[in-house]
Amino acid sequence: MAGETEAVEALKKLVEGENNLYLGKTTDETILREFLNLTDFNIDKAFERIKLWFRLKAQNNQFYASKRDPNVHDIILKKEVHMMLPDRDQLGRRVYLFKLGNLVYGAHEPYEMFQVDDIWLTLALQEEETQKNGLVFLMDMDKFSWKFLRYFTPHIIRCSTAKAESIPSKHIQYHIIKAGFWINTIITLVFPFLSQATKEQVFFHKSNESLHAHITPSILPPEYGGTKPPLVPAQLVKDYLDPSTDRLNELLSYGYTEKPSE
Repeated sequence: MAGETEAVEALKKLVEGENNLYLGKTTDETILREFLNLTDFNIDKAFERIKLWFRLKAQNNQFYASKRDPNVHDIILKKEVHMMLPDRDQLGRRVYLFKLGNLVYGAHEPYEMFQVDDIWLTLALQEEETQKNGLVFLMDMDKFSWKFLRYFTPHIIRCSTAKAESIPSKHIQYHIIKAGFWINTIITLVFPFLSQATKEQVFFHKSNESLHAHITPSILPPEYGGTKPPLVPAQLVKDYLDPSTDRLNELLSYGYTEKPSE
């Protein structure tokens, strides 16, 4: 469509006029379209969201990956905490699974775990279908240790929730299962940092049936009452991440070359 092409060119000029913002040697149009889809092709809003996203990255760079680091990220991937399900749900959304019970206390810094999220989500957000339909975060808290409470500092919560709130996706839902006593902790510690719109997209589930009201069991593994075979995390990495490592590293290199002023 001519209108979309014109919008891309207009946004490109704005980005190229922004001091120290690098989105590729020739300005990566896939990034521009990602933010244009986010804002229904409102050029000014897309530009503001681009600046917001990359300013947060520059100001909290530890919490963002700048490349896929085999010595850090690939080791964490083997812990089977972060996984993108192979199939989209009934609404065409990507489903990103956190198995928080697989975390090993003290093995990795919290910010390294957030960087692994970037490894998966950066690629998913390049998909036009994901841009239009959105993301689902499925957080399995079974066997999650109370030891991790020490990581719930105001700084970590503030950085992580700001990052979550600014993810360039129109539609994001959060589904938390097997939370048990963690429900009150999450609400008390995390909810004050979330917008009302985000709070309304957080759902707690005590049963698989409750989860299935939002995510069809036809794309879920058996442990969540689904009809798909059990997940093979190493295969998910091999199929989804490994073929796109070069492109991923290119995308992760984008951002402000100097830290912008507050």
